[in-house]
Amino acid sequence: MVMDTIKIAGVPEHFNFPWTETVKEQPFKEEGILLEWTDEPRGSGAMNQSLRDGQADMAVVLTESFIKDKVAGNPGKIIGYHIQSHLIWGIHVSSKFHY
Repeated sequence: MVMDTIKIAGVPEHFNFPWTETVKEQPFKEEGILLEWTDEPRGSGAMNQSLRDGQADMAVVLTESFIKDKVAGNPGKIIGYHIQSHLIWGIHVSSKFHY
């Protein structure tokens, strides 16, 4: 059987755990589709470029970054959202830091 491969890129962060586990399970293998995950530690800009270059078929990218790249000519599309809530960023310090 000839297999098609879907190349997926994302940053090596905890919120991509469901993606990496799904790739390990290969749920579409019987239908002739293999999933391939690539950790991209350089972030959204590098993943936008990998979509442009065809190195990735899909990427879990910060939406704001993709929209900026889309305006700059990225022919890709947003097909869904991985996290639909706002991320709350805090400023965190070591217990040794005295404020």
